[in-house]
Amino acid sequence: MVFGEELRGLKHVSVADFNDGRKSIRLQDDFASLWELKKWTDGHPLVPVYIEGFKLRDGIGRFWITYAATQDGRPLIDREKRQVSLDISREWFGVLLRWMYLYLVAPLWLISFNNIRKVRNSLGA
Repeated sequence: MVFGEELRGLKHVSVADFNDGRKSIRLQDDFASLWELKKWTDGHPLVPVYIEGFKLRDGIGRFWITYAATQDGRPLIDREKRQVSLDISREWFGVLLRWMYLYLVAPLWLISFNNIRKVRNSLGA
């Protein structure tokens, strides 16, 4: 595996390329998972790592790791943690909208209801 950085927009992000024997594959991953793989390969440069995953965008995108383990079966990247990361990546707009509603829209609704209450009280008095 070859680790490096890539410019995406204005940010430098960690990337890794891995050779499957025929060609080099760019991994799509978050920093934590790449860090686990880098830590293992730096300490054991000649020991192969078993990796499972799939290619994004119907096979034309980057490789998404779902599981990585050593030869003796010790997991380097856990399936359950990767599933959570995949779910968050898949539904990022839903999470974003919930936080926006909670911190932006909900306070504006409270201000509006407070103003309606004030107007109602001033007209009734």
